[in-house]
Amino acid sequence: MIALQRLTSSATSFISGTPPAKRRRIDYLAAAPSNGVPIRCRPWFEDGNIVLETEGKQFKVYKGILAANSPIFKDLFALAQPSGNEEVDGCPLVQLSDSALDLGWVLEALHDSERRKNTSGKSMTYSVLIAFLRLGRKYEIQHIRDQALEKLELEFPTTWRGYLARITAHRESTTATGYIAPREILAMVDILRENDLAGFLPAALYRCFIDDQKGRVSIFQESLVGPAQPRPILRVEDIKACSRAYKKLIRLQAAECFAWLRSQDRYCYYSASCYREKSLIEGKIFFPVPLCVPLGEWDATWVSSLCSVCAASGQAAFLKGSKEIWEQLPALFGLPNWEDDDFTFSYFFTSSNSS
Repeated sequence: MIALQRLTSSATSFISGTPPAKRRRIDYLAAAPSNGVPIRCRPWFEDGNIVLETEGKQFKVYKGILAANSPIFKDLFALAQPSGNEEVDGCPLVQLSDSALDLGWVLEALHDSERRKNTSGKSMTYSVLIAFLRLGRKYEIQHIRDQALEKLELEFPTTWRGYLARITAHRESTTATGYIAPREILAMVDILRENDLAGFLPAALYRCFIDDQKGRVSIFQESLVGPAQPRPILRVEDIKACSRAYKKLIRLQAAECFAWLRSQDRYCYYSASCYREKSLIEGKIFFPVPLCVPLGEWDATWVSSLCSVCAASGQAAFLKGSKEIWEQLPALFGLPNWEDDDFTFSYFFTSSNSS
């Protein structure tokens, strides 16, 4: 629970003999204090009029900016009783229970227009995304949450067109800015559930699955919970869902994406040669262990030895099959279909939809 507190205290009460105005401000990524004395972190405005504290770290910001962006903060400030509560630098102190890292990202976005621009869309990193999702929802800061949802739509598309756009963007990208690592994708699955964003789960689980197949990360990847207590980042049910999806995807891939390898195009220039080459391609993809080819990611080397007619028809069939599998993707992981009423986004772009 958020509590607004004031307490009259001397300017030297935070570090013995050191005036607060001269105290060094530290990034909120720094370790929590070991001596119990709160650390002052960015953003810290000397003329700010409220101090937020969490995990032993303090931020001095502007009450008006918080109230203008968050109805939760607005109500808090309107209802709070200031008498007898704690002060820092003559400003009321608000004790929060949030992650200091999350709070720091959100406060910087609210108070720094340049930082806000640099943390939106494609450039948004994993830690910023998590902060915007959690606190955007908790404090009802709609534009912060919308930025996170925009990033999620880029990373975990809910439409075939969006998925193809992501493939193209990833292929053409020349920078790692905003890149979400495979290990972070594993953690995102639970975060999506925590925030009632089931609509992004099919693409997120598919990313986990493909990254596992390509050796980028294992779906059994562990994280430490407490002292030497490893557990998989993914839930057991999600690991099982990925395993089941593999078998289904292999069958669908053979039937939908690569059936053209077992047929002959009527306009083929070199039927005997192309038939032989198609058999070789099929062997490379399905034997000795079937490859799970990412949907829509056509490999031109597959058809480098085919005539132009067979190459073109093969690519068209592959993309058509990929789209058909995409439509079935939620069901492969045991999730509702894309169009089902149960498959909705809680709190999704409500501000833009209502305008």
